[in-house]
Amino acid sequence: MRAVVLRRPLDLDVEERETPEPGPGEVLVRIARGGICGSDLHYFRHGGFGTVRM
Repeated sequence: MRAVVLRRPLDLDVEERETPEPGPGEVLVRIARGGICGSDLHYFRHGGFGTVRM
């Protein structure tokens, strides 16, 4: 599967990751689209939001 990884502020990579196997009582969901919110931009630009840091 593909994953977007934030390495440090302003540094995103798209990489291949192993697809996890669902455990008991879990399901694997295929995501077709994604979105971002304003706090995501704070993580991308500054490495965190408020007191929550990378």
